[in-house]
Amino acid sequence: MSSGALVTLTSTVAYFVLSLLNRIVILRLITVSQWGSITLALAAVSLLTIVAPLGVTASIARNLLYVPEERRAGIVKYGLIITLGASALFSLLIYLLAPAVSSLMHEPGIDPLIRIFSPTVFLSQVAATISSVFQGYKKAVPSALFNNTLPPILFTAIGALLYFTGMGYYGIVWGYLVSTIVVALLAVVYAQRRAVLSYLGRQTTRESVFLVSFGLPLLLAGAFSYVFNYADTLFLGAFRNATSVGQYSAALSLGRMIFFGINAASFILLPIASELLSRSQTRELGDSYTTATKWNIVISMPLLYLFFFFPAGALSAAFGPKYTEASVMLQILSIGTFLASLLGPAPIMLTALGKTRYVAMNGGISAVGNVIASIALIPPYGGVGAAIASVLGLLLYQGLSLLEMYKVSGLHPFRAEYAKPLAASLIVPGLILAFLHPSLQFAGLVVVFICLALFSVFAVLGTGSVEQADVYLVEFAESILKRRLTFIRRVGSFFAARGR
Repeated sequence: MSSGALVTLTSTVAYFVLSLLNRIVILRLITVSQWGSITLALAAVSLLTIVAPLGVTASIARNLLYVPEERRAGIVKYGLIITLGASALFSLLIYLLAPAVSSLMHEPGIDPLIRIFSPTVFLSQVAATISSVFQGYKKAVPSALFNNTLPPILFTAIGALLYFTGMGYYGIVWGYLVSTIVVALLAVVYAQRRAVLSYLGRQTTRESVFLVSFGLPLLLAGAFSYVFNYADTLFLGAFRNATSVGQYSAALSLGRMIFFGINAASFILLPIASELLSRSQTRELGDSYTTATKWNIVISMPLLYLFFFFPAGALSAAFGPKYTEASVMLQILSIGTFLASLLGPAPIMLTALGKTRYVAMNGGISAVGNVIASIALIPPYGGVGAAIASVLGLLLYQGLSLLEMYKVSGLHPFRAEYAKPLAASLIVPGLILAFLHPSLQFAGLVVVFICLALFSVFAVLGTGSVEQADVYLVEFAESILKRRLTFIRRVGSFFAARGR
């Protein structure tokens, strides 16, 4: 595994953990309604943050190293001009439209928040565009720092500091803006020291048309992603209130943790799948897909049981007792997300198979489905309806991707090596928790989670579901850690022998 891929994987995991810690800290400091207002304001600003670069940042990252050297300076120069110019205009636009957006949401309290957040449309593109230039040269560290690691750390630290120095709720709000300013300044200093910004002074060929034409399809994919991720939240704000949004956002923060295993599996599976496809090893490719999906069960199953059987305890332990009203939402999100994860990382497999247009099409269909379900379910059911709409959109996306993957390649995860540990993990702990259903405090929840995690691992090992494809995952982990995992190899070999 390359050092760049290792940095990307590590920073992605770090972003997931740090963002969750950020939510835990921030949500405990402010009221549910205040958090709902911040969520709605950020959702409104996020739309323009996605649209502002016009797909150019992704275009830079994907093309820079593959164009003739004499064109690279032009790509950097006009990439910066386009993204920063457009994002500055969009920052001004969202600032001016803040009253209209707050009126549409029936939340006058988010008007000042949107105005405070509006500069972040520009500031975030400073860091994102600079990072994309380094990504174009296969340098992963800047993106890891300025996109994944520093933002949640600085937001948590600065927001909490301003909160406790007497600014209260608005300390959190201003903390987000200040943290974005700091990240942008650090990115500029980093780029200046490595002479990236010196491109701006060179005489170059115009590359603006190339960047925008290549970036527009990527912009469309980003827009679909935005609708998919924010439609339920925005409709909940429009049809209900900020308090409902705050409760739902808390449940969503935990419920989406169940999909972390699929995201990790996608990252691991893509290079393995690409290598196997280059060798026309279709059978081994199917084994790898089943294995990745199987080990996702190990990661997601303990979270499913924790969030489904102890939703109030999990929400209270993470964010405080004021969020326990979101218990039913968390149960719905956890079940739906788990079902979607059982289908495996089909979208990334379609990407490896070269069928990216299917991925884009599925994103559009699922986004539309999410909007329709939100309009139909949120007015009568509120946050519960938003949770149902969210999981329906996710299941639609995963289901379509799996069907298309099967149609293209004949691959699917539903084999004995997948079904046996899934059945064991579902039946035994499920029956115990369903009948006992104990009421647990934080320490008890931790013990239950550890026990469930261990049981999930032994459900794979004890049912003889270890196969050759598991060796690929061990080798991948060894390439990351730069050391041989002798103990894991011995345990796997022992159970593999017993399974045979």
